[in-house]
Amino acid sequence: MKRKSNSSHHGYKTFLEAIEASHLGSMKGKKFLKDNRLSFQEKKLLTCFLQVRENDFSFMGDLLSDNNFESHPFLKGVKHLILGFVHVYKAEAQLAEKHLEKAAELLQEGASERFVQRMLFKSHSNLFYAYVNQKKFKEMGRQFKKVSNLTDLSDEDKISFKLMEICQNSMTGEYSKAEEHIKEMESLLPAMTDIQIISYLIEKFDFFVKLDFLENAQNVLKEMKKYRTFRLSACFQYMDKLLKFVKGGDRIYIYDKDFVEHDDLYLMIKVICKLDEADFHEASFSWAKLAAKAPQTYLPEFQYKGDKCLFSIALEKSLNKKEIQPVILQKSYSDLERKLIQSLLEAPNAQIKKEEIYQLIYGKELSSKDDLFALAAFIYRINKKEEVLIKSKKGSYFMALRDQKTA
Repeated sequence: MKRKSNSSHHGYKTFLEAIEASHLGSMKGKKFLKDNRLSFQEKKLLTCFLQVRENDFSFMGDLLSDNNFESHPFLKGVKHLILGFVHVYKAEAQLAEKHLEKAAELLQEGASERFVQRMLFKSHSNLFYAYVNQKKFKEMGRQFKKVSNLTDLSDEDKISFKLMEICQNSMTGEYSKAEEHIKEMESLLPAMTDIQIISYLIEKFDFFVKLDFLENAQNVLKEMKKYRTFRLSACFQYMDKLLKFVKGGDRIYIYDKDFVEHDDLYLMIKVICKLDEADFHEASFSWAKLAAKAPQTYLPEFQYKGDKCLFSIALEKSLNKKEIQPVILQKSYSDLERKLIQSLLEAPNAQIKKEEIYQLIYGKELSSKDDLFALAAFIYRINKKEEVLIKSKKGSYFMALRDQKTA
């Protein structure tokens, strides 16, 4: 069904109702995909909205190259809004800013209508978070003011605005106000969507990290595990791995399934991982990519000019790590063999799980008995040289004294 361009947007009433329904639940939104009142373009955008709810961003390339929205400014604005959502979620702040600014521009004309007003709220609020990720405090404040001036907000958007207040107060050092908002939000949890609860928990987590209340942050992370979709996300993996590193010195292992290569979270955790391994070349390579995206935040020689956060704490810890003298080996070893020996010497608890050693050596997950046999053979070749002795116990490997008898 073709639809003429309509600057008042009244022709998009059913589409807006469908978007509203998708926020209440994916099943409610999916029902509209069979509604003949929706055009092909509207159904495509609705499908993308539903996919975003499931953290499925496979549509990105197709939507970005689709030019069928050019004659429909409002739908084009929604297209940019969806793309902006995804880039915010993936912490790709510059791309998020580009799309959300365009969305705000295209949606501005119809801001008097309630549903279009809601779209405008989502555009400005997500742009606020894009500026937060880029540490652009002036732009962040300006965007917060724009959102606070919007009227006729839905109950859901009012809750979202309260979440923004927590973030704004935390970023500007008004911690007592942020704490008040956090306590206030607890009573609103029954009325919040899962997405809002996750956003609230992230703000709560960041608040505790800023105040060095790491045990509290750990408890918040446990609450997050209840939400399967988020538990499987790159954002959760990033928070979980870095917090374990900061609190207990756990080694960081990066699996391809957990992160999207070259996005900000991947680059940030790789910097910490490689610094912890004293691999300054690889750490510098990832840092340079971050600096290209936000040069005012990532300065030369690992100088970070953003606000205090889990990344900044982990960065300081990895840079201040005491240098451990490498073991003096007289016999011939491969680079991987030397890497394993040094890793076992540096291990916080003097032992490393077999799964982690396999990942360290082969760069992939241990998944079969053949993998276990390959790992055992690798260890055997080291021990056969009779200079060091690597032993196993309860699924972990550790370095034993050469003259120590096998248990």
